[in-house]
This record gives sequence, C-alpha cells and structure tokens, in this order.
Amino acid sequence: MTNDLTHVWIEAPLTSDALDRLSGAALLFPVAPPASPIANAGPAQAILASSAIRYDGALFDQLPKLRIVTRTGIGIDNVNLADATERGIVVCNTPDGPTEST
Repeated sequence: MTNDLTHVWIEAPLTSDALDRLSGAALLFPVAPPASPIANAGPAQAILASSAIRYDGALFDQLPKLRIVTRTGIGIDNVNLADATERGIVVCNTPDGPTEST
C-alpha cells in the first residue's frame, strides 16, 4: 500500500491548531536539530519555511522531491528565486499572514 499524502517539512513555527489541520492531509516532518536542520527533510515535497534558513540551489539539490516552498511571513529574501525556478520549485509567501484581523 502506498501513501499518497504530501510530505511536508515544517521549518516554521506553527500553532497546534495549524498542525492539527495539516496532520490529516499531509505527512509532517519537523525541523531537525540546529547542527543539521534539513537532516530529516529528504522526502519533502513541500516546505513551510520561516526566515531562519537560506533556501538556495545547494539546499534544493538535497531535496529532489521538493515542489513548493511557502514562506509563513511577508518576505522571501531568504529564498533564491532563480535557483528555485531552475529546479521547477514554486515559491509562495503569505504577506497578510502576520496581520491580525480586527
């Protein structure tokens, strides 16, 4: 039996509610210890990314199944768009994510 769930590497801090919502739709992999943060990201097809790690060709080459990087904040300064595009990786951000509705 194969598992058709998307493999999501969670590098960004998420609330328990967000994790609960994702857990039924994807296989989740939390970030590894700081010495080698991407150690357990190998099968990732998607990444929920913060600004803590630089996403570039060297990192993308270690993740051959990666198809999308989604920043959980405003900017994408830590993502090399040319490297991502060259590898067919879509990059998204959530500019209104940090905005709290009133």
